[in-house]
Amino acid sequence: MKRIVVIETTSKKVIYIKNISELSKLYPQLRVTQDALVVAEADLITSQDVIALLNEFSNASNEYYEVGDYKDILTSHNTANAKDNTTVQCTASIPTDTPPTGIIRIVKSGVTKSYWYSSFTDDTFTLQTKTVAAAAGGSGTVLKISTGTFLDGTVKPGMLIRNTTDDSYATIVSIDSATQLTTTALSGGSDNTFAASDSVIIGVLVAAIDNTYSIYTPSEDIINNGKPLDVTDAYADEINTLDNIPIDTPQSGYLLLKKDSTYTRYRYIKAINKKITLDTLKITAGSGGDSTTLIGTGFTAGAKVGDVVCNVTDGSHATIVTVDSNTQVTTGALTGGIHNLFSEGDTVWVHVVGSAIEYNKGERAIMSPWYKTQTGLIIATIDN
Repeated sequence: MKRIVVIETTSKKVIYIKNISELSKLYPQLRVTQDALVVAEADLITSQDVIALLNEFSNASNEYYEVGDYKDILTSHNTANAKDNTTVQCTASIPTDTPPTGIIRIVKSGVTKSYWYSSFTDDTFTLQTKTVAAAAGGSGTVLKISTGTFLDGTVKPGMLIRNTTDDSYATIVSIDSATQLTTTALSGGSDNTFAASDSVIIGVLVAAIDNTYSIYTPSEDIINNGKPLDVTDAYADEINTLDNIPIDTPQSGYLLLKKDSTYTRYRYIKAINKKITLDTLKITAGSGGDSTTLIGTGFTAGAKVGDVVCNVTDGSHATIVTVDSNTQVTTGALTGGIHNLFSEGDTVWVHVVGSAIEYNKGERAIMSPWYKTQTGLIIATIDN
C-alpha cells in the first residue's frame, strides 16, 4: 500500500494524506502536477526519518509530484467581475513584481478555476481572450470554426471556453488544428453543443465572482532545481528542455540557467512545450567600437545591464556594464576571441546563451525566479 507524504519546506511540517484530491483541499492555492522530479535539500528537513524517505526518491518506481508556490493572494472586487468579463478586478493593487503575463487562480471553498491574463494595470488583470463563431460539424466536446485560427498563441489547453449563445462552458483539452479544438463536455447550457453560428468566447469569466473569492497570482514556479536541459549550443537564442514546461509558466520574464553552482539570468519572450525563446537582439557592429564599446542600434529596448554579449565573428564575449544610448553600450573587456574587439561589420548577438558557458544535457533551467513566496511543498508517494 502506498501513502503520500507532504513536507512543508518553510515550517518543516510533515503531513500524510491519502490522495491528491485531499491535498488540493488542504492547499487550494497550489498547483499540483505529475511531470516533475522533486529533488529535496536535506537541510530543509530536521526529521531523520523523513530524510531517509527522501533518499529513496532516486528509486524510479516512486511517483513524483511538483507543487508551485503561489506568490500573492488578492481578493476579488465584490461587484465588478460579472460573467463573460474580459477583466478581473481586485480590491487592492496588484504587486508590481507580478509576472507581466501568466495565470491567475480564482478559488472559493476549495474549488479553483484558472484564467490566463495578458497584462495588468493597478488593480485589474486583463484576461487573454478570443471570440469565434462556431461552424457546422461541432458537438458537445468539439468546436469547429471556418474563420480565424486556434494556432496564433492565444488559445491553450486548460483555458475555459464559453458558448454565450447556449450559456454553457467547458475546458479546452487539446488544440487539434487551426480550425478545431476538443473540450470537456459542455455543461450549464440549453443544449450543451457547439452548434453552427453560436458565439463562443475563450478565456472569459465563466461565472460572476465577488469578494468571497480569492485570487492567487502566478507562482514562483522554480520547480525546485528546475527543468533539465537538452543539449544547448553556443550562440543559441532558444533553449530546449527535456520535459514540457508547465502550461501556466508566464510567457515572458526571466529565467536562470544553472551550471554546477553558477546561475546566469536571461530574459525570455516565450516558453511553450519544450522550448524557451530568449529576448535576443542581433546586430551588425558599426564603426568606432573597441574592446569595451559596441556601436549598433536598438539598445534602448533590446539591451539590459548584465546581458551577455557575444561577438559571433570574433568568438569573444562580455557583459554589458551600461546602456549608453540607443546606438552604444559599454561592456566589460571582451575575452575568448581572436581579436577581442567590436570591429565594424562583426555579427554581434546581445542576450544569448554564449560561448562563455556551455550548457549540456541534464543541466537546469529555472523559470520565473520570483522570491516573494508563501508555502513550498515536497510531495512523493511512498510504500507504507
